[in-house]
Parts: sequence; structure tokens; C-alpha cells
Amino acid sequence: LGYRLKLPPIQRAQKLGLQFEICYAPAIRDKTLRRNTIANAAQLIRLLRGRDVVLSSGADTPFELRGPHDAMNLAILFGLTTQKAAKAISTASRRVLDRGQKNSRHRGVIEITRKDLKEKNV
Repeated sequence: LGYRLKLPPIQRAQKLGLQFEICYAPAIRDKTLRRNTIANAAQLIRLLRGRDVVLSSGADTPFELRGPHDAMNLAILFGLTTQKAAKAISTASRRVLDRGQKNSRHRGVIEITRKDLKEKNV
């Protein structure tokens, strides 16, 4: 980032229940992006104390996608503990989607439905 993150705005966002997304694909694309991604993610995780973090790929190509264990290892490299890394990949992202579905004011929330249930209703 071109600026230093400050704790008071981050604490306000946490009190509002907001989650912070860290995309790991830039760390795979380029050496310079890797250095910046790791430094920025580590700074954010330090300020958040490892809470309210969602880890996603942000991939542009299939090559940049990683499995859950690889993503957890990247999250540990960013400064999360093993338990918080697992939570950032699984539970936290589900909470974001659930919260988005409950809040009808926002557009663009992903809806997940099972295909077999969808076909029965047609």
C-alpha cells in the first residue's frame, strides 16, 4: 500500500462486523507483487490480531488457484496461526455470504443453491 494503515479506522470497521479480504493471487504472479502482498497482508493481520480476515484467491487464471492447504500455508506466511488460517478460508467466507444475503440493501451477493433442488422446483 502507498500509505500506512492506522488502528482506529480498522477497529471501527471491526465493531461494525466488517471482514477484511486478502487475495493471495498477486503473491503468485510476480516477485515484486509477492513482496508487497506479504508485507501488506502481514501489516493488516497484525492490526486485526488475526480476526475478521477472509482469504481468497483473486485469481485471473486457473494457474493462480490453490488448494485449501496451500492457501492455509500462505495465510500462515502472512502471519495467521493455523487455526485462524483455517477459519479465514472456511468459516469467515461463509459468514460474509450469509450476512450479505440477510442484508437486502446490497446487490451482487452470490447465492449458492444445490442443483438437484433447483431442478425439482422447475
